[in-house]
Amino acid sequence: MSKDPAFLWYPGDWDGGTKLFNRYEKGAYMDLLMCQFHNGHMTKENLVFILGQPDYDLLWESKLKSKFVKDDEGKFFNQKLESEQIKRRKWCESRANNKEGKNQYSGHTTKKKRSHDLMKRGHMENVNENENKDIINNDGKFKKPTLMEVTLYCVERKNKVNPQTFIDHYESNGWMVGKVHMKNWKATVRKWENNNFEGGKNGNQKYNAATESGGGTGTPHIYQGEPKPSDDEIERNKKRIQELREKAFGKDKVKNG
Repeated sequence: MSKDPAFLWYPGDWDGGTKLFNRYEKGAYMDLLMCQFHNGHMTKENLVFILGQPDYDLLWESKLKSKFVKDDEGKFFNQKLESEQIKRRKWCESRANNKEGKNQYSGHTTKKKRSHDLMKRGHMENVNENENKDIINNDGKFKKPTLMEVTLYCVERKNKVNPQTFIDHYESNGWMVGKVHMKNWKATVRKWENNNFEGGKNGNQKYNAATESGGGTGTPHIYQGEPKPSDDEIERNKKRIQELREKAFGKDKVKNG
């Protein structure tokens, strides 16, 4: 079997585990994880080669060493990454066996192969399953995204949507799309993207396609065909956004521009 090109990534775990890392330290940590993914456990020489001697001296003992353990040969590896690679490999092997009609425990071929569609539907979760897993709670209800989740998704799509503006907008209206509750926040991000609704710095909104007044500073019509909000709703949203900005940046900074 060829080398698996993927492993499961958990944004929440990454965010929590690197909360006290600055961006430079996060980049160095990611370089080491990618080295392990492609080459396996790493010697000290590998670490120095990847980081460079100055960064190794600066970062290894103070930050990065705590994220790795030593194996019996004295090589370093990240346990979480290795665990995810092993789980992914077992899943791929099991899926291949099912496709061939083999019992994953006995290795025997069954008399009747299960169809590929059945196997996909009833077996282990597909790593590339649809995004409902990320947007729906176990109870079937919509799960609000975190700022980090929206940020990572916007980076992944290489769009110009401002994640903070996105979060502030829907926090202010109760995560409503028109008159219905939002069901898929990723689809909504893509809608903003397609309509060129970016959102400026510090929550200042900029909509390239159409705004209420046509002047670029009004309340944006985010979706074509969506009912126009009432004046009261617009005022409530503006006040809520103002409160969020003051909470995030301080009243004085918001007041002064």
